[in-house]
Amino acid sequence: MSSRVLPASLACLSLTWCAHAYSFHNDKQRATDDTAYTEPAGGWRIGLWKTQVGLWDRWTIGTYSLPWLLQTPNLYLKWRCWQQGAFAASMSLGAFATSRQDSAQRSAATLSVVPFEALASYQLGPRWSLTSGFSATSAKATGQFSDNALLGTASAAASNAQWMLGAEYRLTRVSALVAVTRVELVRRFWAKGDGELHPDDYTTVEFHGAMTRKTERGKRSSLVLAWHGSWENLNLRLGLSFGNYDVPGVHYMLDEKRVMPDVDVFYRF
Repeated sequence: MSSRVLPASLACLSLTWCAHAYSFHNDKQRATDDTAYTEPAGGWRIGLWKTQVGLWDRWTIGTYSLPWLLQTPNLYLKWRCWQQGAFAASMSLGAFATSRQDSAQRSAATLSVVPFEALASYQLGPRWSLTSGFSATSAKATGQFSDNALLGTASAAASNAQWMLGAEYRLTRVSALVAVTRVELVRRFWAKGDGELHPDDYTTVEFHGAMTRKTERGKRSSLVLAWHGSWENLNLRLGLSFGNYDVPGVHYMLDEKRVMPDVDVFYRF
């Protein structure tokens, strides 16, 4: 299994998560994406890309919508662990999992992703707010295959750590400008394979592939610039993503640099 298998799998999943979601906010209803804030207790957000609800004042639980169409269950939990005055801090943990089976080819594959993020936000004044923090993501893919006399397994894993900085400037009561940049600090990858060959009923040949390890540092970054408007419960976001596209939710950057739209529509109530 080459070092491109796992990033390619994540890239396929990213097609279903092709927009970040942000929300215009005031002091009572703050933005919850890329900030330390959470949904208010009993508050709901239902949109094109994600659904979440405030369980209690400091806890939010949610899911990304479209991955379910690809049989990829996912869930995330966010805890605003501290807030005093203009400062707030939070931690969030998510889980994505998918599996595929091909009876005709007698093969199966699974992919699991676990992202973690810690953020701190500061309200500079009535118009400006800043957020900074770190995220770490661990992903693992495994596969099994059977071809007559050949039985084999292969596995690969990848992990990365990122630093982020975000800013929001409120233009009016119903519109805001948002900028978020992410820098990948380190990315690690490993892969290995094992198998058995049964040429006849009396012979078994075992083989073990050499483990491949690779570490990269500071090669990828992204920048998102967006305008956000709200009309009562309806929210609309229009923007662009530059550089290495960061897959929302899993925070895994693609290798190719590109410009991509950043669009979302959602309701908060």
